Amino acid sequence: MRRLYGASLRRQRAVLAWAGRRRYKPPPVCAPGLIGACPAATLRKKEYKMPKLKTKSSVKKRFKITATGKVMAPAGRKRHGLINRPQKMKRTNRGFMTLPEQDGKTVKQWAPYGID
Repeated sequence: MRRLYGASLRRQRAVLAWAGRRRYKPPPVCAPGLIGACPAATLRKKEYKMPKLKTKSSVKKRFKITATGKVMAPAGRKRHGLINRPQKMKRTNRGFMTLPEQDGKTVKQWAPYGID
């Protein structure tokens, strides 16, 4: 039995018991005579992909992107204080409006893969 200095007898036995337990790894299976043609035997560098980007949850709920790439957003100023606003303003703010190009670019950055 191999002696590990500074360790108890129980610890030595545990270390030696684990030393003998190695997981079996079968050799790569290749056809005879084809040296270098076996993909299992060749060493390849692992390819890394860029991490996925997350879409902001608020953008998914609040915006739409048209087929031409414009960003549509709901009009604001229609939640409270409506008694003080003229009827025409309330009527025109019902639907969606197109955002300016600069704001649209910002929204598209928050949704890198588009909005469904």
